[in-house]
Amino acid sequence: DESWPVRDEACLACGILCRCYPEECRSELGTLWERWTEQLTDQIWSVREDAAVALGDAVEAYKMEFYLKVKELLKKLLPSAKKQAPMTMTEYKARQNDEGAHTDSQLFSCGSLAPKLKKGSESKRKDGAGRI
Repeated sequence: DESWPVRDEACLACGILCRCYPEECRSELGTLWERWTEQLTDQIWSVREDAAVALGDAVEAYKMEFYLKVKELLKKLLPSAKKQAPMTMTEYKARQNDEGAHTDSQLFSCGSLAPKLKKGSESKRKDGAGRI
């Protein structure tokens, strides 16, 4: 889904579902594995985190069978963390507060990674439409 909150909650919900109803979910494990592992590289940190939580739920549900699969994935992905430039918390906060890094950039909706509408199209909306 293009909406990151949907991806985020779907990861968690599917993990919980597997933990509670492992046999009923077994036929969908291939699809769930694909989705969860895709979400591990999402731009939104909470989606990545909740995909990892869902994988943990699946390990709890399917024990060694799923654990071995996750272990292989970790062996493959964890070394890539060394390729990321190191950044202290001070550097991270400075980057977040750097006006120049965020000026004249594309704006995105907080509900998805889709670009925000131009102001002209907002006038076509009904009162209250699109609000939470």
